[in-house]
Amino acid sequence: MEALADRLREALLSPADAAGIDVKTSDISVAARILAEFSDRLPEDQRVPNNLAELGDLRRFAHPKQLMSFLGLVPSEYSSGASRRLGAITKCGNAHVRRVLIEAAWTYRFPARLARELQIRQEGQPKIVRDIAWRAQLRLCTRYRRLQARGVHQNKICIAIARELTAFIWDIARHVPLATH
Repeated sequence: MEALADRLREALLSPADAAGIDVKTSDISVAARILAEFSDRLPEDQRVPNNLAELGDLRRFAHPKQLMSFLGLVPSEYSSGASRRLGAITKCGNAHVRRVLIEAAWTYRFPARLARELQIRQEGQPKIVRDIAWRAQLRLCTRYRRLQARGVHQNKICIAIARELTAFIWDIARHVPLATH
């Protein structure tokens, strides 16, 4: 299986190498994202970067709706005159981060709680960040259940939750200084 992956990588990279283009590949699997979440507990050679960090300083967005639009989590719109129809999400922007947010949205189908693992991870975090995270958990869990009770399709619910989660992430980014490596 690894030989096949190496041959595929060579086939994809050789035209780019011939053109002098630097191509960076990254593992976007669920396993890689889980490893990124717990990177502080792994040896240096096993750490995987978190795709959310690819966005850089989120404070450059004046409003969370701008970040939502940047990530492609807003519905497309078809307008003419007085009629206005909303379509599927635009899917522009960073697909990796959008996928991570949508996968994270699935966790909000469970009731809000502060598990021991989460308490350990939150140690040392500023109080404002912990407060925003708890508000987010309460609101998003409640919103998920309300949308589900209304009969909204689960995929649409997850997009709506991911959109709101983006706003909470933006809010946290406003209160925390950007980490420099």
